[in-house]
Amino acid sequence: MLSMKESAVMTAIYTFANGKTSLLVSPADIINACERFSFSSASLTEIINALSQDKYIDFVYTDRHGEEVYCINLLEKGKGFLREKQKRKRNLIYRLCLTVGLAVVSFIVGVVLKAIF
Repeated sequence: MLSMKESAVMTAIYTFANGKTSLLVSPADIINACERFSFSSASLTEIINALSQDKYIDFVYTDRHGEEVYCINLLEKGKGFLREKQKRKRNLIYRLCLTVGLAVVSFIVGVVLKAIF
């Protein structure tokens, strides 16, 4: 499971990919796309390396007109990232509803038992 920062970076990469499997993107673009978090280029590099080790992406540093650029290829887990994210959200909602439902049932059973005894 990805951390919040890794998930934000992966969402930005997935958005930049726009249905393609490979893309060229600068670290500044990724940092700007992740507005909620403040990244330094060193921490972004660590996150990109972590995503690569988790087999979400495959990347290479390149140089475009003197600017550092990531050449990123989405792997199978990277292509299914959006589906996995939606599945996690659905699972969380299911668990919350189940917890509330069980709390209501246990309250009703408690009230019924208190009325009987």
